[in-house]
Amino acid sequence: MPPAQRDRIRATLLDLLAERPYPEIELADLLERAHLSATDFERQYPDLDSCFAELCQDFMREAAEYTFAAYAAEGSWREGMRAQIWASYDFLLEDRLRARIAVIDTNFGGEQVKASRDLFMAAFTELVHLGRHEREGGERIPKARAEAIAGASWERIAAPINAGDFERLAEVVPPILYMLFLPYLGEEVARAEMQLARTRARSSPAHTV
Repeated sequence: MPPAQRDRIRATLLDLLAERPYPEIELADLLERAHLSATDFERQYPDLDSCFAELCQDFMREAAEYTFAAYAAEGSWREGMRAQIWASYDFLLEDRLRARIAVIDTNFGGEQVKASRDLFMAAFTELVHLGRHEREGGERIPKARAEAIAGASWERIAAPINAGDFERLAEVVPPILYMLFLPYLGEEVARAEMQLARTRARSSPAHTV
């Protein structure tokens, strides 16, 4: 398939996703909108979910590059995790359609889609669990704690996105940071980070949209 035609398929799917969630889109919708035959489509993708998976993989890669770079730019785990969480917020706020697809619509994709999401979450979990090196005895904190933090963080982010209420997205950052720092740095640091995040959240871009 010529690259221009491949790009048209992806662009058409993105247009359809801007109108309605992924579960409501059929291959026939895409073929009609893109003026393609089923044969033309199948030369590149075996099914609609494969095309959707490619979009999601691109979004997850962009998210990883942007947010993990924010972590790496800092000089400590604490500063890095704070930067990573706020970078995640910025990334989601920058493109609301991309945010909805990456956080909500991925739940309705097939195995390729879920694998991309799970890979991102596994990398984030490893980043969180580096906190065990921050204080004496931290190595006794099980990795399951980091997995639970990653899952709960995703759920907190998903709620306002699913509701289309992006103005609330900044409000979930403080409790996420509290939850993240608590097992590794203790109550005092976790509360201090939450207060710092609340101050920043009040002046966040979402409140001016």
